[in-house]
Amino acid sequence: MGFNCYCLSLKNDNLAEITSQAESLLLPLAFPICNCDRVKEGAVVIDVGINSIEDPTKPRAPDLWEMLLLRGQSKSLIHYTCTGGSRTHDHCNANGKYVNAARLQNGLSELKI
Repeated sequence: MGFNCYCLSLKNDNLAEITSQAESLLLPLAFPICNCDRVKEGAVVIDVGINSIEDPTKPRAPDLWEMLLLRGQSKSLIHYTCTGGSRTHDHCNANGKYVNAARLQNGLSELKI
């Protein structure tokens, strides 16, 4: 079994179309690029959630993980939060096993990664 992998940026004209069809999303970003309307129902979402907090007293918008949790899609989510970019590489290197764990939890077959 194979899979397609896309590296997307804000410059993609069809970003919403691609993310809404994806079975798995890895989001190692320091800002929101994808809202919950752009996530396919039952998709595995790995939100690395790199958040720098300059002023913790200021309110912030909920991240994708929180929005999907409110929609009841919590069983498809894996969430990391780190406060710096140095650990992101380590988290992303291990993403294959986390994608497969979430896929198996949701009754999907394991991908050969």
